[in-house]
Amino acid sequence: MTQKIVRRLGERLDHIFRWVDSAQPYDTIWDLCCDHGRLGLHLHKKHLNAYVYLVDKVAAIIDQVVEDFGYLDDGRLSFITADVRELEALEVVPQKRTLIIIAGVGGNSLITMLEGVLTRLGGEVALDFMLSPNCQTFELREFLRSRPFCLIDEAFVTEKKFSHEHFWVRYDSRRSSIGEGALTECVPVSTIGDGLWKEMTDTKRAYVRKLLCHYQRMLDNRNSTLAGAAIKAYTRLL
Repeated sequence: MTQKIVRRLGERLDHIFRWVDSAQPYDTIWDLCCDHGRLGLHLHKKHLNAYVYLVDKVAAIIDQVVEDFGYLDDGRLSFITADVRELEALEVVPQKRTLIIIAGVGGNSLITMLEGVLTRLGGEVALDFMLSPNCQTFELREFLRSRPFCLIDEAFVTEKKFSHEHFWVRYDSRRSSIGEGALTECVPVSTIGDGLWKEMTDTKRAYVRKLLCHYQRMLDNRNSTLAGAAIKAYTRLL
C-alpha cells in the first residue's frame, strides 16, 4: 500500500512551525487539538531530537491520523485520544524544554484548556505555549495577563481572508506575579497586542472593525464590563 504523504502547511500553521524552528530546540512538543495532525507531523520530521504528542478528543480523528501516518512512528511520536483538560499523560520534566501548541479553537475554549492543563501540571513548572485562537482574543489576553505568563512574541497572521493573532508565551509558576521572582526579564502580554498595530494595514483595520462589531453586540446583549473595555481599547486603533 502506498504510504500517505503529509500535506504542506497553510499560512497559519506554517507560521507556528517557523516559530518553533526559530527557538532553542524543544525536547517535548504537544500538539493539542491536533485535528489532521499535519503541524505535529511536520515538526516530528524536522526536529529529530524532539518527542511529539498528537492529541485530539475526537477518537475518529486520531484513528484516521494513525491509519494514515502511523508508519512515521519511530519511537518519538505518540497519538492520544483525550480531552485536553483530562490529559493524564501530560507532564513537564524540569530538565527538558516543553512546548504546548493549541490552534484552531475559540479563545474561551482555549482558556478552559489552559486552566485544565495548568491545574493538572500543578507545582513549580515552566514551559512555553504557542496559541492561535479563532476568536475572543481580548478574553484570552486578559487571562494570560492574570497568570504568570510572559510574552516571547506575537504576530498577526492572515490565511484565506481570515486573520488571527498568534501568541508565543512562557509560563513560569515560580513567578507569583509579573516581575516577582522572575528568572529572566518578563514582558507582560498587553491588553490588545500593542506591537501588532504599529504598522496598520487595510487587513488589520478590517480585523479591528470586526472585533468592534463583535464586542458591541456583546455589550448590547448584556452589560459586559469586558466588552466595554474591549471597545474602548480597539477604538483607539482606528
